[in-house]
Amino acid sequence: MTIVKILRISFLFICFCAVGLVIYVNFFASPRLPQSIYSPDNSKIIVPTINNSKSDMTKYLCVKITAVDAQTSQVLFEEQTGASDRMNWSIQWLTNHLILLKSSDIGSYCWQEDKNNVWQSTTCPKKNETPE
Repeated sequence: MTIVKILRISFLFICFCAVGLVIYVNFFASPRLPQSIYSPDNSKIIVPTINNSKSDMTKYLCVKITAVDAQTSQVLFEEQTGASDRMNWSIQWLTNHLILLKSSDIGSYCWQEDKNNVWQSTTCPKKNETPE
């Protein structure tokens, strides 16, 4: 094998590795950015964030839920969960007053707004139950 062929193969190998690294960093290693989620009537928004503070290592890289008024951006409810961002999780509105967090590491949790606009942890409805 000539030196030119070796250099060409080496160059192609380096390019292939560089492309693979770029793909890995952009699609697999980058932290995903949680999306804001509107309530069914669009009056409220869930804004999930990831706790990057190391002040409490039990909550580091865990999902924090903030519900805000869509018109005024006033914070209605905040909850620092124990759901790790490194595990699978999802969050959704079940009704205009009921939030469901599903997490592969801590399970399912729900929060409900009462008639006095106070948010409290509540039992999640079963799969076939219609939330009130």
